Amino acid sequence: MISDNSSKHVSVMLDQVLAGLEAAKGGDFLDCTVGGAGHAEGILEANPNNTVLGCDRDQRALDRASKKLARFGQRVSFTKASFSELTSKCEGRKFDGMMADLGVSTDQLFEERGFSFRDDSKLDMRMDESAALSAQEVINNYSEKDLLKVLKVGGVGPSARAVVRAIIKARPIENTSKLASIVGAAAFNRNSKKKVHPATVVFQAIRMEVNQEVSEIESLLKQMPSLLKPAGRAAVISFHSGEDKLIARTFRRWAGSEEAPAWWAGDRQPASARLGRLLQNESQTPTEQEMESNSASRSGRLRVFIFGKV
Repeated sequence: MISDNSSKHVSVMLDQVLAGLEAAKGGDFLDCTVGGAGHAEGILEANPNNTVLGCDRDQRALDRASKKLARFGQRVSFTKASFSELTSKCEGRKFDGMMADLGVSTDQLFEERGFSFRDDSKLDMRMDESAALSAQEVINNYSEKDLLKVLKVGGVGPSARAVVRAIIKARPIENTSKLASIVGAAAFNRNSKKKVHPATVVFQAIRMEVNQEVSEIESLLKQMPSLLKPAGRAAVISFHSGEDKLIARTFRRWAGSEEAPAWWAGDRQPASARLGRLLQNESQTPTEQEMESNSASRSGRLRVFIFGKV
């Protein structure tokens, strides 16, 4: 468990993010998920004139980031905010670039807050510890129908129904180790050939529900155009295929049409209706070297959108 208020998190695709944001050119940046502050630190180091507003809904993350970035003085400031609160918390401030890392941080996994199935801790999973909904409520009080929907949205495959039935039969479930054991037993025959423990995706799905991650990402995307200056850049790292599809669909709609990428030759929006362009048609992925040194980066996907005239 982290007790020294320092971050153990390693930021994913740092070099690609800095390049996508053109941080070396200088500007005012918004880090929507400051977390371990690795990306914010990289932005501040890229140009001595850069400034960063670091946001996070996890107060523990803000405390760690404040300590880590103290040497930058007034060039960095912080505010506690979920994605849906960004516009109000930024109070009209506009940025040259903004980024969001949608993954759970290593720090959160080691804080015994229920994020990891390898722990023996209470079922919590709240990124904002003042929020009402916790994993305890989802696991023990959701109906079979609602719990099945949570797992399906979160990416749990054919084993979802068996897992839900096993959870309901075993209620009440008080801790992560018991939940992981129940999930493992229920999904064993369907997942025995897979290297990933079946509880990995189940815990991810529950975490997404507890923190309303899909609706929060939708809110983030809606606010991006108004939070950025003309020619501003937005970089988003996702670790879940459903989230990446949502981001890709939104960016492509802004660049051309909702269904076709910007380079598609068919019918699409006139240039006057487009908000900008994608930096690359496909998502960027971690380098082989990064994946070897940081296995947590393997599922990361980075997409960058550049606002302004096409």
